[in-house]
Amino acid sequence: MRDILAFLRETGCRPQEARIIEATHVRGDHVILPKVDSKGLKYNRVIWLTPAAESIIRRPAAERPEGKLFRNRWRKPWSTGRLNERCAGLKLDLHFFPYALRHTWITEALERGVDPVTLAILAGHRDTTMICRVYQHLARVPGHLKASLMKATGGEAVAKAG
Repeated sequence: MRDILAFLRETGCRPQEARIIEATHVRGDHVILPKVDSKGLKYNRVIWLTPAAESIIRRPAAERPEGKLFRNRWRKPWSTGRLNERCAGLKLDLHFFPYALRHTWITEALERGVDPVTLAILAGHRDTTMICRVYQHLARVPGHLKASLMKATGGEAVAKAG
């Protein structure tokens, strides 16, 4: 379970995307899910990999040239229900579910200054609508807004004028 959760945290992909990755989908620094396996069924889904994400899938891809890469302790591919059950069973002080890792990844990317257009592409969205609608809560974070203002004005310009 650790591998699939770490992969979700590194890539920001949807849990259902991670669950269906096979060795044939892996292309070095990215994964390509054919449109029949992608949300919306219209476009191939490209999941870009960090070095950590590459190392997570390298071993199972070498061991299993066919079939799903992420498996549970019984060596069966993760189902949505089973993954959610296992996460719900973790002894944490909060309600944790795999999709939360995607939300965290997107929120932190926005806080780090990744533009919504690029982020929408990385997250597998068709356009920026979802990013702008769901993550508008960042508009209420003063530190994020101040940092964005400084970035938008070239940093020192606002500080010197004040």
